[in-house]
Amino acid sequence: MSGPRAALVPVPAVGPDDLRLSRLEALLDPVFLSGAGWDAERALLRPSPDHRLLGWSHCSVPGCTVETSNQLCTGCRHRQTDSGLSPEQFIASSPAKKYGGAEGRWLLDERLCRVDGCQRPMHARTVGLCNSHALRCRDLFGRLDPADVPLFLDRSDVRPFQSFGSCRVAACLRLAYNSAGLCLLHSQRWHETLRVDVNADLVEWCRREDGVTVSGVANLRGLPRAVVLVVLGGLQLRTGQGRKTRPSQVNRLARAARHQQVASLRDIDLDGVGGDVKSLAAMLVLDVDRATTTPGEEQRKDQWDLVVLGAAGRIDFTILIQPWLRELAKHWASEDLARRRGGGSGGVVRTHIGSLAELSTTLRLTRLDHGLEPAALGRTDIVAFLTRLGHLEQTETISANRRLQIVRHVRTILRDARDLGMTRAGGCAAGLPGEFGVRAEDIPPPVHVDGPGRALPNEVMNALNDALPLLETRSGRAVRVAVARPASTCSIAEGAGSA
Repeated sequence: MSGPRAALVPVPAVGPDDLRLSRLEALLDPVFLSGAGWDAERALLRPSPDHRLLGWSHCSVPGCTVETSNQLCTGCRHRQTDSGLSPEQFIASSPAKKYGGAEGRWLLDERLCRVDGCQRPMHARTVGLCNSHALRCRDLFGRLDPADVPLFLDRSDVRPFQSFGSCRVAACLRLAYNSAGLCLLHSQRWHETLRVDVNADLVEWCRREDGVTVSGVANLRGLPRAVVLVVLGGLQLRTGQGRKTRPSQVNRLARAARHQQVASLRDIDLDGVGGDVKSLAAMLVLDVDRATTTPGEEQRKDQWDLVVLGAAGRIDFTILIQPWLRELAKHWASEDLARRRGGGSGGVVRTHIGSLAELSTTLRLTRLDHGLEPAALGRTDIVAFLTRLGHLEQTETISANRRLQIVRHVRTILRDARDLGMTRAGGCAAGLPGEFGVRAEDIPPPVHVDGPGRALPNEVMNALNDALPLLETRSGRAVRVAVARPASTCSIAEGAGSA
């Protein structure tokens, strides 16, 4: 990967799987992060609304990017109604942007106090003063009136104040407006929280509380590095696969993770959130797992995601009770998958493992040691296995074809296991006797099906043949010829049978 490494949130690593997180960080593409509008310093994801896969449908008013499925967002619709203009006239008039302030303020419209040099945010927009200067202005004039502000600003004894710093809420980007260290919005929310729970802890509350929601912005502030990496890496993989994601979905997922203070997206409880967010969380984790897991690591698991191994689907080896048989099956499956091609390779191997599960079940049912010791097995166990399959066929638990398939699959796996050295000293099936195997004469004879099988009945084919003139009229000569061939063949065969 070329280009400079994109900086991430300086949050300590969380969780035991730091190696996989490092792999994920190495996979992050600076070009993607830049195109997605990733602001590493503020931990904000701000893609363009016109981004092909990360964009969103927004208000039609120039300068307004509020997400909406309608022509106008709620705020602009109210402004349009008050203006007396039609929606088209209102849009064409190019009204001023609703948000003020510098571009770097994240569209929060946070303006500083009008007192020259004051570093505190406005408290009352009507007068443009911070909380401290607004209180002093009221004390001096006995009221807080916009008409008195110029007189207040001209006073020589009015001095600027130093900032209280940033808001203590981890997800917030605003400035604190008082000595409590909270912005105006979060100060109001905190007082509301205290009215509900007088014993609420401010520090804990600040970790869980949300920032200001802005359309088109996913706020990842205050989240562990592990969560941020999975979100960014998962979005990169989703986008590469051509799947669309809205920033509002990512923001709702981030809010749930922040509220629950989870160390990993695997731990998040998504009850109560929309189905789209549940699906997004599951796919982010799945895609990242696949991208950061090596084939060797996947093959050491008891349940395989075959996408990691270049196939499709999953294989569950826990259906094999005996540990040695499970390891034997995993070793065999890894060898067999490597030589197969095509989309159905995973299904073929999975069917073989399902057949081997019948042997595992037989050992569990017929042996006192449940087949846990491979060296203690012998020909009698194979006979018990074959006998049980015959019983299952007679009771119609399995078909004759499935019985034949199981025997063939087990024979193949046991034979390959010996060829691959798994029965030698140090192997997973060390000491497994040679007589514990399926011989050629143990294989049931193939099942022959009499009759027409899956072919259409002669009556149907004859009806089609009778309707050929109508078919030609409606669909053309070529279609008639294509249908007539099997119909004619069937008629000839029927006539030959009668003769």
